[in-house]
Amino acid sequence: GQRDAYASVAWRRLRLEVLQRDDYQCQIKLAGCTRAATAVDHITPVHNAPDLALDQFNCRAACQHCNSVLGARYGNKLRNRGVKLAGQQLAIQAAKTVGVN
Repeated sequence: GQRDAYASVAWRRLRLEVLQRDDYQCQIKLAGCTRAATAVDHITPVHNAPDLALDQFNCRAACQHCNSVLGARYGNKLRNRGVKLAGQQLAIQAAKTVGVN
């Protein structure tokens, strides 16, 4: 299942690459942000776009607080409604088109 994917070598490698890319700084910065990123957030949730689970353009460094808040806010509410984050998905595709790493 999804939890098994987070134990994979591919995910551990991507997670480290994203944290390094973002200089271990939280990219979300919600109220209460600790700034120090220890987690990686999927911009478009994996349950909405499983093909983007290991896509660096769909990942950003996050502090544990921000990652938990977004997981609860978007993951749970959107999961129940089946809503996709279309605007963020377009941004991901645009970044891929111009070759941003």
